Amino acid sequence: MLTLKAGVKPIGVQHSLLIAIETIHRTYLHYGYPCVITSLFEGKHSARSLHNRDGICRAADFRTFHLPATLRRVILEDFTAALRRLSPRYQAIFEPSPEHFHVEYDPAIAES
Repeated sequence: MLTLKAGVKPIGVQHSLLIAIETIHRTYLHYGYPCVITSLFEGKHSARSLHNRDGICRAADFRTFHLPATLRRVILEDFTAALRRLSPRYQAIFEPSPEHFHVEYDPAIAES
């Protein structure tokens, strides 16, 4: 199941990020866990953030606290590999505080 945390609004989401969201959702499902998007365009982000730069959402955050600690790295590696096969412009990291996966599509990165 793919859900949005209360208050998350899918506004101005770039097509490339939608592809990432679907890829991550399928990875969560593969391991038997729901996929919850905790942030898209809304909220306060750093000036460098791709969450809401120029009115376009190119980044998303995903809930991880419900995943077993031993599985977080496996899930991150699985969906990161799938995204990188699509484009080197996809980047994904685990943010420990507050805990979540941060995924973005950075058009400034050159395609190989």
